[in-house]
Amino acid sequence: MIETDTKDVSLTFDDGPVAGVTDWVLRVLQDFDVRATFFCVGENVLNQPDLIQKIAEEGHSIGNHTHNHLNGWTTSFEKYHANIMKCEEALAPFNTGRLLRPPFGKLQPLHIRKLKNEFEIVMWNVLAGDYRPDVDTATCLNGCLDAVSAGSIILFHDSMKACRLLKAMLPEFIEKLLKQDYTFTPL
Repeated sequence: MIETDTKDVSLTFDDGPVAGVTDWVLRVLQDFDVRATFFCVGENVLNQPDLIQKIAEEGHSIGNHTHNHLNGWTTSFEKYHANIMKCEEALAPFNTGRLLRPPFGKLQPLHIRKLKNEFEIVMWNVLAGDYRPDVDTATCLNGCLDAVSAGSIILFHDSMKACRLLKAMLPEFIEKLLKQDYTFTPL
């Protein structure tokens, strides 16, 4: 959660940039004049230079989501750190502010102790569940809306796996929060 006395929330997207998904998300955000934070996978950054450039140009924040979407619970610190730094190289032109979101939210205590001096480790308190094939749109949307409060960090995914639910619910989710006087603030 972010500390706030107002109805600020942070909308975040993990796993991109992915052609056909991230560009759609950017259009939706532009339609609502909302800024977000994109936690990008280094490989995807290198494969989609135009999309990462567009994210930056449109005023969204950009963070590190490792180079290969590594699981921090099963990866040595040395390998994990090297993978993060490889992603940092890909993100270097975009002034990321050293934000880091571990894939799956999984970090070993050693990783946290060492990484917190280099990065702001960003977790979330609202998980959209947009990646789940067994969930319908209404359940996903209502679960997210019920979980949001002032200071929430909301996690969606700009990936092919999440595309079905993301496209079905993101515009309505943003619209409903705006009608409740929430303000979207990138990290």
